[in-house]
Amino acid sequence: MNLTDLVSQGWIRPHRTSIQEMRDKFALIDRNIKNAQVTGVDPDFILSLSHNAHLQCAIAALHAEGFEPSKEHQHYRAIQTLKATLKLEDKEILLLDTFRRMRNNADYDRAGEISQQVASDALTWAIRLRDKLPAFLKDQHPNLVP
Repeated sequence: MNLTDLVSQGWIRPHRTSIQEMRDKFALIDRNIKNAQVTGVDPDFILSLSHNAHLQCAIAALHAEGFEPSKEHQHYRAIQTLKATLKLEDKEILLLDTFRRMRNNADYDRAGEISQQVASDALTWAIRLRDKLPAFLKDQHPNLVP
């Protein structure tokens, strides 16, 4: 699904971004990754921080394209747009969405069920997305590279 389709379905809407907004997004992403790497952090919290980094990467890429997710199902929809923006594969989107659902469960329903391996995998993906973002901006939107 491309971004035009997502606009027509009401998943995303126009958004005007700036270099400062990109700097702010990178600061949020970097803060979440840094805090997730602190020794002794609970796996539930690592997953939550990592998911927030995934989400901010998705929103930054979407903002660069001139859009933002609509408020309804914002986290889900932002992650789904990574296929169109950072060119992730369906299986990668599915994994990120699995992290999103696990994070929701850990934050709202049940503590202590996230394994260290799941938390580590989510953090690895946060770093991977963070690393993809500057190249995407440089290639597609050089005026927005912080």
